[in-house]
Amino acid sequence: MIPILFEPKTNNFNSNGLGRLMDATSCLVTEERNGAYELVMQYPLDGILCEDIKMASLIFAEPGEGQEPQPFSVYKIAYLATKRKRKNAGANLPTAKKKRLWSQP
Repeated sequence: MIPILFEPKTNNFNSNGLGRLMDATSCLVTEERNGAYELVMQYPLDGILCEDIKMASLIFAEPGEGQEPQPFSVYKIAYLATKRKRKNAGANLPTAKKKRLWSQP
């Protein structure tokens, strides 16, 4: 399933929302011991929906293969630099190439 971006406070996920995040270069959902899920995604700054991804935006994605999709709320956004410079979480680097998003249900 391609993750779908929705406005914050959306309750109905029966549409394509703001759009499908087809440009995402990675999307990984992990489950902690207590059952809490976290989604980490990398999305290019020149991606179609980059400007629409904001704090509290909702990403509707499958937590695991074959599981029912669920909404994840964006709670952290960082910017990644080129391969020569590794990520600097929380900083907006002038040479940033991608957004990295952290989301929880």
